[in-house]
Amino acid sequence: MPLIAIYMRVSTEAQAERGTIEAQREFAEKYVDLHELADNVQYYAEDGFTGTIPLSARPVGSQLMAGITAGKINEVLVYKIDRFGRNTRVILNSVYELEQAGAIIKSMTEPFDTSTPTGRFMLSIMASVAALDRDNIVERLTNGVNRAARLDNRWMGGIVPLGYHIEDHCLVVDEEESKTVRLIYDLALKKYSTVKIAEHLNALKIPTVYTTKGYNPKKGATTGLWFPGRIYIVLTSELYKGTHTYGKKRKDDKPPIVRKCPAIIDEEVWDSVQDTLRMNQIDSIGDSKNFYLLRGLLECENCGRSFSGNTKRGKQYYRCNGRSKIVGRDTRCFMPSLDATLIETYIWDQILMFAENPDEIDKYFDLCGETKKVRSFINERAMIEKAIKEHYREYSTLLDMILKESVSRSVGELKLSQIEASIGTLKERLISLDSESISTNLLVDQFPFAKEKLKTIVGNVDAEDPETKRSAIRLIVDKIRVSLVPDEDNPDGKKKLQLRVKYSFLRSEVIQTNLHGETGRRFCPARSFA
Repeated sequence: MPLIAIYMRVSTEAQAERGTIEAQREFAEKYVDLHELADNVQYYAEDGFTGTIPLSARPVGSQLMAGITAGKINEVLVYKIDRFGRNTRVILNSVYELEQAGAIIKSMTEPFDTSTPTGRFMLSIMASVAALDRDNIVERLTNGVNRAARLDNRWMGGIVPLGYHIEDHCLVVDEEESKTVRLIYDLALKKYSTVKIAEHLNALKIPTVYTTKGYNPKKGATTGLWFPGRIYIVLTSELYKGTHTYGKKRKDDKPPIVRKCPAIIDEEVWDSVQDTLRMNQIDSIGDSKNFYLLRGLLECENCGRSFSGNTKRGKQYYRCNGRSKIVGRDTRCFMPSLDATLIETYIWDQILMFAENPDEIDKYFDLCGETKKVRSFINERAMIEKAIKEHYREYSTLLDMILKESVSRSVGELKLSQIEASIGTLKERLISLDSESISTNLLVDQFPFAKEKLKTIVGNVDAEDPETKRSAIRLIVDKIRVSLVPDEDNPDGKKKLQLRVKYSFLRSEVIQTNLHGETGRRFCPARSFA
């Protein structure tokens, strides 16, 4: 004899734990007793499963479908139609699938029966009502949560981050755990990689956040060990410098909410660690077994990619990363590889030349011209401020004329919008001007000290220690751009190599195309390039 199936569902594990599935079962048992159906009823309980996916994709829902297809079930009862889903399409599709399989659908609390035309009409209405109800609930909850997030820094749920605990629903720095966070950042500042930091914490037997707070996200055994990925998350989280962004993973178009929270790490330290992480990423590319002084500083002007160190037949080169064969890339860069020894020697010799002959820097830095720039900035700023005042006067006069009806509102409002646009443009230029002015002022004021600082940096370098030498180069050199330019001495249209070196103490780049080592050998294996 075919059975009657009673399908029950709750959306989340939290609902399942609170017993709402039991409430449905209790009502169903009373319904069964009332209608004397006890002999041929089977219960299907979908605990903690969302109603936004098709019925056949749910574990218990698929069992129900199999029973109907096998002819064991001919009728399906639900507490309410929204137990099939909280989306109109999902509900109607679920009912359609069950009916196609050969079952009749009935609700124990709603007046419809899909075996009649009126019942099918009522079903579509009730499905729409269920979807509307869900959308309203979601909207109210979202607005309430967003409002709460904007009002204060209360924690909105989820795993409490390492270094914090909750007091009065807000994040508070945990003195014991925050020591671990500070240790991780201290090690990162000392150029430790995430792998080394993880190994160090595991050696010290420092517990992870899952261990200290008793979380078990996978509902299974956890190792209790630190891994590089977890270290990276800690090092890149803005939470530790006092900024929490709520709603970064939301799927709607609403912007995330940025809030203040208790900081564990100073912002300057956090920024320094981000720079270190970026350099570690660059250093991890290419040949990581050998040492390269200029790793992370060389940039190809042809494709915009950086150079990485490579070794071939025992000889070290810098190779453009744009030359690598990568799936999805249509073209590969034609920039030739650079002889590592020659270019490293050349750059270091240039730095030594500046340090030993400070007056050489004057050839590349126009102190008089930079000082004139400062004066021009002051003059332009005065002109812009005067123009803004004039616009504001004009705006005020025009506003009075509109209020007195001396000018029609439509014409006046159009003119007002034009004045507002002009003021906005001038203010934007003022901000840009201030930025340029500050930069130039600093350069002019600090230039006399740059020469002495250069001497000090180079003088403290141990020539036998490549690591301190590379650190010094990174303090002095911002970027080295590599390009190929026409060779005027070669009538065949060949090209030669050009370096554009940007030093930290100069505004302009030092351009060099006479690129030969002491032996006369070129920086590149090839003599010239097509």
